[in-house]
Amino acid sequence: MDLWPWLCALYIEEEYRGHSYGFLLIEQIKQGYPYLYLCTDYVGYYERYGFEYVAEGYHPSGDISRIYQAKL
Repeated sequence: MDLWPWLCALYIEEEYRGHSYGFLLIEQIKQGYPYLYLCTDYVGYYERYGFEYVAEGYHPSGDISRIYQAKL
């Protein structure tokens, strides 16, 4: 992969959602890198935290998902 580092598998249990824990975790991960990348099918969530759509990406399984980057 020529893009790195990647944010992978951000998940907040349903009972803890609505408290900005996802935002807090993303902010901790962002420190120390010029960019942070992620693949997701969600549209609208990560854009709130500074991520911009880059392109479609292809997984080894053949699935397609959206690649986002955040300039840090």
